[in-house]
Amino acid sequence: MRTMVDPLDELEDIRAAHAYLIGEPQVDGTRLAIWGSSLGGGLVLQSAAILPGFKVMITQVGAVNPRAGENSADPNAPLSPENMQMLSSAVARGDLPPFPGAEAGVPGLRGFPIWPRMVRYDPFAYAEKLTAATLIIDAADEELFDITQNGEALYRKIRNQVPARYETIPGKHYDVYSGPGYAAAIAMEKAWLAEHLPVK
Repeated sequence: MRTMVDPLDELEDIRAAHAYLIGEPQVDGTRLAIWGSSLGGGLVLQSAAILPGFKVMITQVGAVNPRAGENSADPNAPLSPENMQMLSSAVARGDLPPFPGAEAGVPGLRGFPIWPRMVRYDPFAYAEKLTAATLIIDAADEELFDITQNGEALYRKIRNQVPARYETIPGKHYDVYSGPGYAAAIAMEKAWLAEHLPVK
């Protein structure tokens, strides 16, 4: 459903698209690029790390480390295993609706997270398996998450592992989708693709 935020389901969609794509006779399954923005930044990180053929990965304003700062060891933490178990039980017993609504909303996120599935989503844990040349673009004034624990942290983790570049562009999260922010991001992304996945 369009109003649900379930990254595990979205990862399955990417796997299905990848499987279909590599079966196309005109596609070279060993020379693929993957691009993601915002929540999609983490989705492409995990996908590029576990699926074959990706030579380039680009993440812009990407929430690549959604578990950063989470203290899941604290049973009183909102996203603790204990609380997630209670939430899943309440849904299974009919005490809560099967699909979340506005009560599950997060500022800046369109749609409603399915929290018991969200807490099982940890793309940053796959970074050590990444082999694709990686471009990371963050918004300098990002307001939805801490870039030092997301894009910047990813760059620090992989910079000696794969060709990697980290850039920030002026503005906030949504400024990358129009105007000067959009133009700057597109220019960097096109240059990265030309360098690391040139047309044969």
